[in-house]
Amino acid sequence: MSRRRAQLILLCEDRQHEAFLRRFFVAAGWNKRSIRVEKSPKGRGCAEQWVREHYAAEVRNLRSAPYVARALVVAIDEDTQGKREAQLSRALVDADLPARQPDESIIHAIPARNIETWLQYLLGKDVDEKQQYARLASERDCEPAVRLLKTMCDAHDLRPTAPPSLVRACNEYRDRLA
Repeated sequence: MSRRRAQLILLCEDRQHEAFLRRFFVAAGWNKRSIRVEKSPKGRGCAEQWVREHYAAEVRNLRSAPYVARALVVAIDEDTQGKREAQLSRALVDADLPARQPDESIIHAIPARNIETWLQYLLGKDVDEKQQYARLASERDCEPAVRLLKTMCDAHDLRPTAPPSLVRACNEYRDRLA
């Protein structure tokens, strides 16, 4: 049996990241069947560490066979010290890989403090990226927020008071993939 070739790889910490990103990229026109999700196994340790440990391998795969996958999107929650971007860069150095280049289709979606911050903002609330926000009752409840984000990203017009981490992710999406 041959393995289906994905065009978009989502490297995620958890089910909420997966639900959010999958819906966003389907709304952006990607076929569901062309998306492969690599997600931290539930209950098997630190999810953000799992993403960092798998990042270099996914970058290597993308670079070595660009005809197999067109893009990699990494979703990892920010820590309280703002080190995730540096940690991802370090993972490439440790794997003897060149740094992520501006023209590469590698997007870092790093919500601070977690994805729920973005969801609360998109649902109309003012948010503080240092604050912890409650999870949604179900991962699929992010659908209205995702549709709104897609509209705002396409218009280059996030509502005022947008979390800086969301602004960065939206810019990366436009600059690296859209």
